[in-house]
Amino acid sequence: MRDNIASFGGDPKRVLIYGESGGARKTSSMMAMPPAQGLFNRCVVQSGSQLRLDTPDAGMERTEKFLKALNIPKTDLARLWTVSQDEILAAVPGAVAGSGQFRPVINSPSIPAHPFDPAAPTMSAQVPMIVGSNRTEASVFLGGDPKIVNLTEAELTSRVATLVPAGEAAETIAMYRRIYPKAKNDEILYMTSTDRGYFLDSTILAGRKADQNAAPVWVYQFYRETPLEGGRYHAPHASEIPFVFDTLDKAKSIGGEPTAGGQVLADRMSAAWANFARNGNPNGGKTPTWTKYNSATRPTMIFDESPAGPRMEDDPRSEQRKRMLAYGSQQYGAREAGAG
Repeated sequence: MRDNIASFGGDPKRVLIYGESGGARKTSSMMAMPPAQGLFNRCVVQSGSQLRLDTPDAGMERTEKFLKALNIPKTDLARLWTVSQDEILAAVPGAVAGSGQFRPVINSPSIPAHPFDPAAPTMSAQVPMIVGSNRTEASVFLGGDPKIVNLTEAELTSRVATLVPAGEAAETIAMYRRIYPKAKNDEILYMTSTDRGYFLDSTILAGRKADQNAAPVWVYQFYRETPLEGGRYHAPHASEIPFVFDTLDKAKSIGGEPTAGGQVLADRMSAAWANFARNGNPNGGKTPTWTKYNSATRPTMIFDESPAGPRMEDDPRSEQRKRMLAYGSQQYGAREAGAG
């Protein structure tokens, strides 16, 4: 891109890498890849903050399971060229069982260390970032199950127990009920899962980037609720994308029919992202002043369609963040749980 962008009217000194979900994991990982340094000048990470990657031991465990499922010994890897796509796909569930999804492995020339653990990578300290997530990311993954809509108390407790340390499910649910007294069981599950992963990890990554005191990082939370299916998905994974690209009329399956308020939000978000691509700073235009993030007060831009519009808040969802931080990121173990 750096070598060819001028042919498309771009500036090789202003290359933005951008990703959402798995793409965000890749872009945050590129911040710690030596071969990528100097090829980009800004980075946007939406709903996918990669703190850690696999250790060689975890990668080898998954590789051995994969080869076993294909009945290929490690001494005859050339046979991998002979298996079909269907055979490869059929081997994947056995390979990832108990070890998580396929991910890059550290301790190599391309990825010498974890991207943002224990600190932000010094090699990309001068690259500014935008980092954020949506309020109920998990609803897009869980909400399609009809059983979720009518979760019993016992079922909610059972599901939350898989997300938090042993013995913490009841207190975690009680916290959400106190903060969100009108929330139904499905929304509590969505918030717990989201805060445990996407939200917590975005604040950890942004805090470590800010603590470098080099290039700034700006943090956002997306709260705009989609009206689809009675609003039961709330603010799901990927729902911010048509607002960032100002393509509401082409994304009705995500955001519903465009509205005047939605268009105002799209105008402001797309302008902020365009400003960042152009200047390395999202400020300017109709969006309120977006304060740089720091790990003390944690100023965060809230994007939604409320009468107040986009606004700055210090440490939003502070109690949820602190509880999940006490539990620790799911990426801290040898194998990451719940990666989306």
